[in-house]
Amino acid sequence: LNDILLREPANFDELLGCIVQHPPPGECAVDDFPHLAGDSHRLCEALKNSLRQGACGVNALFYGPAGTGKTQFALAVAAAPGLNVVFVRT
Repeated sequence: LNDILLREPANFDELLGCIVQHPPPGECAVDDFPHLAGDSHRLCEALKNSLRQGACGVNALFYGPAGTGKTQFALAVAAAPGLNVVFVRT
């Protein structure tokens, strides 16, 4: 919070930019993760339903060791229904 206050964002967009960031385009497609086909199908369906219902701020948590492709999988799943992805800054 101190970092955000020190930046003194002048408007909502600047404040939001302190908290979230837009990732670069993904390098993979959902089909590149055949071992996660069931999970990706369920998640894509949940995301599509959220879009149809007009839900805002839909989140998914991916857990696992570093370097196993969680970010690329998340980007691929989000790209399938055409979602706008943002990452929470750490």
